[in-house]
Amino acid sequence: MHLDLGETQERRFCFRELLLIAVVMTAGVLLSYSPMIFSGFSRMQSDPGDTRFNNYVLEHSYRWVTGDPMHEELWSPPIFYPEKNTLAYSDTLLSLAPAYWVLRSLEIEPHRAFGMWMILMSVLTYLAAYCLLRHGLRRTAIGSSLGAWMMTFASSRIVQIGHQQLIGHFLTLIAFHALMVLFAHRPLSQRYRQFCWGLFWSCVVTQFYAGYYFGFFLFLCVALCVVCALCLCALYAYAARPFVSGSPARSKMRPGDFDVGCGRSVASRVALFYGRQ
Repeated sequence: MHLDLGETQERRFCFRELLLIAVVMTAGVLLSYSPMIFSGFSRMQSDPGDTRFNNYVLEHSYRWVTGDPMHEELWSPPIFYPEKNTLAYSDTLLSLAPAYWVLRSLEIEPHRAFGMWMILMSVLTYLAAYCLLRHGLRRTAIGSSLGAWMMTFASSRIVQIGHQQLIGHFLTLIAFHALMVLFAHRPLSQRYRQFCWGLFWSCVVTQFYAGYYFGFFLFLCVALCVVCALCLCALYAYAARPFVSGSPARSKMRPGDFDVGCGRSVASRVALFYGRQ
């Protein structure tokens, strides 16, 4: 009886959490894309330059997949003739294009499929952000929902809605989530660890193919994290030197002594640099 009651409460909690996710995400989509949605996707948001260009890039990749003779070369769409490799002039959106291909295969018109693709990119970004906050950082359901809202539908994001290559940001979030799982202080099986590493590097590569802006900043952030981790490891080893096994001070350690030692080491280094001035 207690087991059934616990399962019922757990199901209710899961249902409430899913409902919260759906409500917050739907509100964000409606607030961000209401002009396009309420026009029946006959209107497109919002920049007349990038909007039409990104739609053309996605349509070119779709026609390349379907074997259109005018689009037989992926990296050389029929623009800027006779130049070749013109797709490399901008973001290729290749990693994000399959969703558009599915919509076009349902015989949806290009501009309507493009609007639906934009919404789908925001939905995937919201879900990836929620999983990162909820399961990666162990935040509450309400906090994760609001944080995912800020990552997806904040004004700093929606102001760039006319530059659709910046909407789909979920690959970067998945990559960081994989790193959090890998470096969390809990045991992982060898197979699961290999899966997480494969997921991370797959997201890094596909992010570059989706858009080199986010790909570059993902690479930059990971590089900075590696440098900071190495510096912290060196500082940790320096601060722990008086407390290693075999040291005379080791036998006299009390709870909290190690933290105090770390604080003193850091403070003494800062004081040393200031004292030289």
